[in-house]
Amino acid sequence: MNNVTGFECFNEEFSIYSCKTFCYFLKKSILAKPFLGGIHLQIRYIIQQKILEADSMSEIVQYRIYKVSVHVFFYSYVGNSKIYTIPPGKSTIFPGLKYSLLTFLFGWWVFSVFDWYKKIRMSMIALHVNFDGGEDYTKLISEAGYDSKTTWIYNNLSREIASKLSIENLDVIVELQEHCNDKNLPENITFLNHNLEKIALNHLFNTDLEQIIATYNRYEVRILDEV
Repeated sequence: MNNVTGFECFNEEFSIYSCKTFCYFLKKSILAKPFLGGIHLQIRYIIQQKILEADSMSEIVQYRIYKVSVHVFFYSYVGNSKIYTIPPGKSTIFPGLKYSLLTFLFGWWVFSVFDWYKKIRMSMIALHVNFDGGEDYTKLISEAGYDSKTTWIYNNLSREIASKLSIENLDVIVELQEHCNDKNLPENITFLNHNLEKIALNHLFNTDLEQIIATYNRYEVRILDEV
């Protein structure tokens, strides 16, 4: 899951849509009525936090780093660019063109007998990475705003489940799970379905929720074992 696929980008777009839809349903239902008895104030607080996040998340961006490899006579330099923020819909190749041009013009003038192959290979790798859209740091940077629990659970879900939801979606599910009083599986799934419907996050099947709950429980056991 280190590389962002087109399917994952779709899920990020779906996440933004879910947040906007979520805000609409929230104003119409959740904040207008108490629900779930004694814990509704806690849930309302969680939901209000998600509204603030949704308001600031108006577009999807990607984060990329590009490579440069220069070898002229006895001078060699191999390095990375700064982190580029790529707006939605924009090319991930275009920001790296200047690094590719620099590498293409000055990445081959190697006169060392011993390591010429290594340096030429570095230049070829740099061009390959740049024309492939750069090194993708989107996942790393997007996870920076989440606690270790959410990040660990997200990284330990199956590829099938992870392709269905973003880390933002999972963060909501994890917070709801923390406030679930009845941990019996059928009741637990009913609890999650009931609350996820309230925020228009109802595209997951019961089997998906079972795996998320199982991974959540694995994390809890892991923490207890470390203690």
